[in-house]
Formats: sequence, C-alpha cells, structure tokens
Amino acid sequence: MFKQLNNKSRGIILGFLSLIIITVAVIAFSIGTNYSSKQADSQKHNALQEDSSTPKISNKDLEKVNGLTASLFSNFKDSEKANDALYEKVTNKYFSKDFLENVLPKPGIRDSLYGVYGYGRFVSGKTGLKESGEYGLIETGAIRTLEIEGMQKDNVHQAITVYVRIDGIDDNELHWIEWRNVPAEGWKIHAVSFDGNIEELAQPYTPKKSEY
Repeated sequence: MFKQLNNKSRGIILGFLSLIIITVAVIAFSIGTNYSSKQADSQKHNALQEDSSTPKISNKDLEKVNGLTASLFSNFKDSEKANDALYEKVTNKYFSKDFLENVLPKPGIRDSLYGVYGYGRFVSGKTGLKESGEYGLIETGAIRTLEIEGMQKDNVHQAITVYVRIDGIDDNELHWIEWRNVPAEGWKIHAVSFDGNIEELAQPYTPKKSEY
C-alpha cells in the first residue's frame, strides 16, 4: 500500500513539475514575442523618422544668405538715392511670392514697410533741389558701415537669421533678418527687425538676441 501511495505521490509531483515547466515556457515565449514586436515597432519608427528627416542647412546655404543680406543693405548705402522705386525693387527681389501677393496689397502695409519704421530706418532726408527742379525732401541711404556679426540656423523651419551691426542714422545699431528657404523660390525674407509694425514681419520662428 505504501508503495502504491509513493507511486501516486510521485505521479502528482511529476504532473505538478510538468505544469510549472509548461507555464514558464509560455511566459518566456510571450515575453520574447512582445520584445520582438516592440523592437520591430521601434525600428519602424526610427526608419520613418529617418525618411522624414528635415534637410540640414549647409555651409553653402549660409554663404548664400550672407550674400543676400549684404546685397539687400547695399541699396541703402550712404548718399545713394532712395525713393519708392528703390523700395519696390528691394521688396520684389527679397520677399516671398506669398508676401507680395497676400500681405503687401493690404491697406497700409506698403506705406508701413516703406516708412520710418521700415526701410526708413536706413534712410535720411534733407530739403534740397530735386531732379524735377523743385525744392522738397530728398531721401538718400544712410548706412555708412555694415558688419555681419553672426548667424543662427533653424533646421526645423529651414530658416537662417543674420545679425548685422550698422552705423547709419544711429551708430552701432543691431538689426537682424530671418530668411526662410521657400520651395521653388529659394531664400526669402520671413521676418525682420525693421518690420514697420507689420504683424506678418514681426513673427520670427525663434526669439532674437538684442545684442550678439
């Protein structure tokens, strides 16, 4: 009888051990499956990020924007004639098609950009004999010296900010231009320090430094 009980107990123990082994195997398989699934999801996510990564701003882009900035301000050199025709030429060349078509035509925008808080920041005026033979206000560029002090890259918005130190109407003024790489147009002005109180030009992508 004791032998029968011993065999029975041994059977129960073996059955119990088998159950434990099966349970552990199932848990291990489940963990392995979940890990593989998460790893696959992670790899898929990383691949997606790589595929949709934003193009990096290159040194060539920085050189391009540097040249555009110098070219823009050269229109306002000391003693150069300044008038609405010049302002229109500068605006058409350096601003985006969206700004020219959807912002500039709004009431008061052109006058604000061409006025004392816009291009007027770099223009001086004096009374004299005009080309027409009449006496009146003669406007000329006022920038005597200009130095590009620094640049900031923004890969997320494909934008570059250029900081410029100017001696003009006032000496040692710091200004900035935020250029944006517009598809099919190239680098165009997105925001400026001389915004003429125009809302669309006073909203840069990133905060600007008051001193560089």
